[in-house]
Amino acid sequence: MGTQSIFSCSITICCKLLFRSRSIIITKRCETQNYKYGGKISKGNDKPVPVKGETLKSKESLFFPSVQSDDWPSIDGDIRWDLEDVINHIFPEEYQERSNEYASKLVDYVLSNPEGVDKDMLSDFLEKEGIPSSTAYNVVIPKLVKFGILQREREAVESDPGRGWFMVLKPSNSFSSHLEKLAKEWKSIFKTALKNK
Repeated sequence: MGTQSIFSCSITICCKLLFRSRSIIITKRCETQNYKYGGKISKGNDKPVPVKGETLKSKESLFFPSVQSDDWPSIDGDIRWDLEDVINHIFPEEYQERSNEYASKLVDYVLSNPEGVDKDMLSDFLEKEGIPSSTAYNVVIPKLVKFGILQREREAVESDPGRGWFMVLKPSNSFSSHLEKLAKEWKSIFKTALKNK
């Protein structure tokens, strides 16, 4: 076999080995990514699909600092909390200063108008207090309603029933009702456990 033939054969063998080596590296890399992200790789697809994680959303969380800390106002039954103390457990001032301020003002306004705050009243209030409508409608009000501080009610237009209904905001007692139930049941469980010892 001539020198040129031997040289050509060597190049061919080297190329095959190199291609095979790169294929192994790519395959291993895909397997590593698949393991890392917990996804699935279909045939011909080297992009794994990440597994969707579950997280606790801020709009569904209640601020509950350690009972061993000084972050709680007095829990003495004879000492009354202010509105701001309650709102701080929904929009903690330490983390959501603006929302805390807006929520405190809004709830105070609704409590001053327990018969209901309609859209026009709310718009005037937001403009007067300098509260952004987007923050009020997308952040503050939904969470206050979700936690039972406020409630949305549909009311018919008395002067013109044919126009249908309009939405009003009213104060709600659901927040305290649900927390009282939670506390009462834990107290019962706690006392029963001690009694059975």
